[in-house]
Amino acid sequence: MTVTRADHGKLEIDVAPDGAIVLIEGQVAVDQVPAAVMKAFAAAYPRSNVVAAENQTPTGYTPRYVLAFTSAGGRNEATVTQSGEFVDIE
Repeated sequence: MTVTRADHGKLEIDVAPDGAIVLIEGQVAVDQVPAAVMKAFAAAYPRSNVVAAENQTPTGYTPRYVLAFTSAGGRNEATVTQSGEFVDIE
């Protein structure tokens, strides 16, 4: 399900068959990503630039951020918790 926010951004909400919300996702401005996330990213990828960011909040877990970035190898994505721990890299 997609919901339009008051600021005209969109949220994507994943709902289980029983109606429970499983995951909420939404685009976020790169300058709104928490400092701990950007610091961890910069340390791991000092020569890469974040070009887009998404906030993902799974039910029962802390928010995490999916950072789309460019590097010499092309476009990639890294998923980082709000405390700066890497969860996944594609």
